[in-house]
Amino acid sequence: MLVTIAMAVTAASLRQYKALITVVVLSAALAGLPNSASAHPAEKVAATTPGQLAQLFVKAVRSKDPANIKALIHPAVLACANETTREYFDYILNKDLEDEPGENYKITVTETANNSLPPGLPEGLFQYPVKPTRQFQIDWNPTAYKSVTVIRAVAAQNGKWFLVYPCPNAAGMKAFHDMNVKRREQQEHARSLAGALEPQRRYELLALLKQGRKIDAVKKYQSWAGVDLTTAMQVMDVLETAPQ
Repeated sequence: MLVTIAMAVTAASLRQYKALITVVVLSAALAGLPNSASAHPAEKVAATTPGQLAQLFVKAVRSKDPANIKALIHPAVLACANETTREYFDYILNKDLEDEPGENYKITVTETANNSLPPGLPEGLFQYPVKPTRQFQIDWNPTAYKSVTVIRAVAAQNGKWFLVYPCPNAAGMKAFHDMNVKRREQQEHARSLAGALEPQRRYELLALLKQGRKIDAVKKYQSWAGVDLTTAMQVMDVLETAPQ
């Protein structure tokens, strides 16, 4: 499976939610980005194995420099990044940089079983510009209660390995744009709900989040507010990132 997944692995419902969210995050990449996206020139890198590419990916994410991610992308993917697809690639890049592997991360490289797209991406709207032949998986544990997994599809060209991501066609871009608009509306709603929390309830939720018990916090908020899982997760995301 060739996707980016970031999840707490303590409940199936949260895994499903994260898989859906990261479909949007589904790591496409990053050419055609404005020059202002990076204040520094991209590092000249070349991976001769998928494992080395995974190490370079970790380094690029930690640099917080989109140009360093772009340097790892397969030329065929870069060719489909243009003004028409900019919204998609810009969003994907920013999401890629959010998941920074911890110190004790583990890399696993496997062959790809097939050329199918990640869950949630319709075949008729997205397509790999080059067939991936391997994938690397990076796992780490931010807390005792949470595990994060990042998976990237890769392919070789002229003895060098590159990241490979699906590219959208015109219909795919429209679907992504509509989803992106809805996502922003949902995030704004979540911020409003988080801001309306009573101090005592906010304190209880923050205490659970600090303990790494996000699922418990989600369930508790759902019992209070009567909202769906997606909304409850988004409210917890707001609380996790808000200044304390």
